[in-house]
Amino acid sequence: MQIVAKQGGLFGKKTAKKAATTTSKVTVKKSRGSSDPLWLPNTERPSWLDGSLPGDRGFDPLGLSKPVEYLQVDVDELDQNAAVNKAGRIIGTFTPVVDEVSTDSLQPYSEVFGLQRFRECELIHGRWAMLGALGVLACEFSTGVAWQDAIAQEYAQPAYANFDLPFDINQLAVANSVLMGGVEFLRNTTTDPEQRCYPGGAFDPLNLAAGSNGDRLKEAEIKHGRLAMIGKTIEDIGVGFSFAHEQSNVFKWMEYSGCNAGRTFVNPFMSGSYEDENQKRDIRTADWRSYLSHRWSESRSSRFGDQFGRSFNGDAVESKEGWLSAVDNVKNAAKGPGRFWDWLRGQETVNWADLLDHLDRQVDEPQKGQVGNHNYYHRRLKDEGYKVMALWDIRCKNLEYKSVVNINPEYWKERWETYRLFYIGGRWLAERGIEYVELYNEPDKDKQDKGCIDGLRWADDVRIRSQAIRAAYEDETEGQFEPVIVAPALTIAWRTEFSVPLADNWRIPFPEAEESLTYTVADVYSLHDYGSFSGPCDTFGPQCRNKNGYATRKSYNKAKQKLNQKLLGHVEVSITETNCFTAGQSDKRGHPFFEGKHVADYASTATCLASQFSGLSRIAGGPKFVNIHKLVQTRHATLPSRIAKDGVLYADTTGPPFHVASSTKTGESLRQFCTKARGGQAVYGVSSADGKDPNYRTSRFNTWSTKSGNNLHVFVINDEWEDDSVVLDFSDFQPDIYSSYIVTSISDYAPHGSHYHGEVSQTGKLGESRRVSISVPRESTHIVTLPLVSTRRVEITADRDATFQAEGKANGGDTSIKVKTNGQDSSIGMFNFNKEGKVGDIGVVNAVLQLHLERATNSEPQVLAVFGWNQPWDESNPNWNGISMLNKVEGDIRRTKDNFVNWDDGHISVVGHITIPPGDQIPGEGMKIRLDVSDTIEKVSNYAVVRMFRMDNSIGDAPFTLPKDAPQGEYFFASKESSNGDNAPKLLIDYQV
Repeated sequence: MQIVAKQGGLFGKKTAKKAATTTSKVTVKKSRGSSDPLWLPNTERPSWLDGSLPGDRGFDPLGLSKPVEYLQVDVDELDQNAAVNKAGRIIGTFTPVVDEVSTDSLQPYSEVFGLQRFRECELIHGRWAMLGALGVLACEFSTGVAWQDAIAQEYAQPAYANFDLPFDINQLAVANSVLMGGVEFLRNTTTDPEQRCYPGGAFDPLNLAAGSNGDRLKEAEIKHGRLAMIGKTIEDIGVGFSFAHEQSNVFKWMEYSGCNAGRTFVNPFMSGSYEDENQKRDIRTADWRSYLSHRWSESRSSRFGDQFGRSFNGDAVESKEGWLSAVDNVKNAAKGPGRFWDWLRGQETVNWADLLDHLDRQVDEPQKGQVGNHNYYHRRLKDEGYKVMALWDIRCKNLEYKSVVNINPEYWKERWETYRLFYIGGRWLAERGIEYVELYNEPDKDKQDKGCIDGLRWADDVRIRSQAIRAAYEDETEGQFEPVIVAPALTIAWRTEFSVPLADNWRIPFPEAEESLTYTVADVYSLHDYGSFSGPCDTFGPQCRNKNGYATRKSYNKAKQKLNQKLLGHVEVSITETNCFTAGQSDKRGHPFFEGKHVADYASTATCLASQFSGLSRIAGGPKFVNIHKLVQTRHATLPSRIAKDGVLYADTTGPPFHVASSTKTGESLRQFCTKARGGQAVYGVSSADGKDPNYRTSRFNTWSTKSGNNLHVFVINDEWEDDSVVLDFSDFQPDIYSSYIVTSISDYAPHGSHYHGEVSQTGKLGESRRVSISVPRESTHIVTLPLVSTRRVEITADRDATFQAEGKANGGDTSIKVKTNGQDSSIGMFNFNKEGKVGDIGVVNAVLQLHLERATNSEPQVLAVFGWNQPWDESNPNWNGISMLNKVEGDIRRTKDNFVNWDDGHISVVGHITIPPGDQIPGEGMKIRLDVSDTIEKVSNYAVVRMFRMDNSIGDAPFTLPKDAPQGEYFFASKESSNGDNAPKLLIDYQV
């Protein structure tokens, strides 16, 4: 694919097509605790895979390496005079020798479907893949040129280690072919299968593979080779998820976001009932020493005494031997699914039942506060197919290590209590099947703010947490499920005081001092990186300047580089918190950018987030897990506005049911990535005129594309460039010239004084030139969707449409559909489409909802929500009270809690948003408004257009007030009865032919 600038030469004339990077799914479920580990728990090993080969996990679902037995059959009788001719019978069998090796240089093996040949091919491919992966990282770090851009520079001037070579790329290719052909010819003269795979000798000059160590190295090599052969973009994209109340609609909006994971905080110190106010105070301050000493209850103190540092059997843990004994005691007490909690409640020395009551609820009870019901939303996340990264949120303020000397009894007591708490947490998480477990949130910030942790104590703390979690999962699942342990997230890529002790103790279990071949403190290294505002706030005039699109990628690369230096280059890196501003930086009074809730609703913030995803995704070797912090704006105790505005969704923050009301532009940016790019089949990039990666370092314009399903999605992201138009040339993909493209935009600049909130800004037939020209103003994100299969577009006019009014007679059959939110005078528009028999036999590829806005009376742009609803309704008598997705309007609508959408209706879903420009700027003939509805076209028959109340103002004792939403005017759309048939509501459906 070629991309050229239409104005100003963003890319110039020279362009380069990039190679594809395939994706693969991350597997987090492992078999553990069995003498025969398999690739999938509860499966049986194929008889032809006996486990003798390194890395043999019984994976051959297609039976490709199954030994073949041929049948010898006699000829059929062919007597034309006979009444019956019998078929030939089986007279023998033949089993070929499949792993016999000859000196034939082209095909040395006697059978291509042989297990030994498969293993040899896997090893060779894996070794090349590992060299390639290492070469990518080494070259990127040493030259600053991204791997996919290197070929452009090699064509211009071949170089090695930044020294120019005296021949061109074609000569290098010929020389490489001759040399490699010779090497392969010589390699195939070896007939010993073992020597072909593991030649040793000069290839093992240090004799590292001698003895039993050789088996371990063979196992490690095949694992690393398999990983290196798998290319991927970001597969797991999560959102900070702490808002899920049983009565909330948050799961509807979670589905709308398109993300496939959630990151949760589980606080075990919140209890629903207390014996007295002192107990309540101690638990809320999370002083674990105080709680175990029974300071809140004289009766328990006199009965049981101080329980801090005592094992479950009552022994004081005051030495290494005591610590190991206490660990064994709890591990052996209640193994097996579901048994632990009954056992724990029976331990009367500590009131475990009361303390953990809110975590173990089995009914959907409301809970005060926006954290929701832990048991409810963890189970529902899993039931609905989301992956979960959970943080058992105990920090140094809850249990501070006051002793660092292991001869002090307090040293062992403190470390036992850490193990006990995290073992309990691990059993709770394992019972719910949580895949990812994060060990700590920002320990470096805790040191800065509270001074309760440092690097010396850290080395003990992090290892104990890890070991307790792993042991708990093994005991709860009986070795059938192992979590992915995520190392504590730091606020920067590498914090020496914490990162170095973590790396140095990566393979050293507590309380030992030597490395173990079977232990790692974590499976994934993690960090936080916000594309927060850099520089003074006047850099952008009324808006602050975000970090460029390579900033988060740069942090990721630094972490990988440091891990490589610690010989941990194989360790994955996850970014467990990212966004383009933080709550603490979004309350700067006196500056228009920060006043109000609209930080996340700026297109500049949405574009910043899109740039961060661009930098993380389109370059090889991206993170394992990326989490946006967070999904919903929530209450905050200390911020001047009392609102944590780093959520990408607006919601009611005053009390249950905490309904989400709308998405911000940043939320739309996240949604576009999750629905169109997450787990894409291939990723392509584009370089600028000088061959540099547009995402690299200071670039503020970048573009890349991904193939997903039958579509190619091209992301064009303009942070800061002045040029505002580009031409995309799709000739390389040879798409059907009769197929139609769709451009989805997020921008503060749109025609008629409006803006784009994820609507379709442009659509049309590709044409013979196979080029698309789009406008890309500064601080905007655009996604061009083009089918890679042949499609034809059909326009389907609404079968039914009507205005539903909260009070009075509703209107069906009118020439206009009215939408308005104003108490009893509120109304919505409903549109029904019947596509049966109109979209071909193969299937729908893309779909666009097209409405014609005739006029409006608002003075400022208004964002309307579009919902899908799957229930029948009568156009001849549209009755508000007969529509289950609508509640009765009781009075004025002045806050999000007053919205009249009935979220208890199981037939409603969120489709998207459209923006109404100021009424006085709408052209006299009206204007088309379009929305990409491809994601919902197969499950939605009705589309409802509603003006939701999007956001509240500040609550409580906030020092300054945030501006609340201001619904204005009424908006009129053409109905199917319009005198101009072109203005009727339509679905533009692209179906495959």
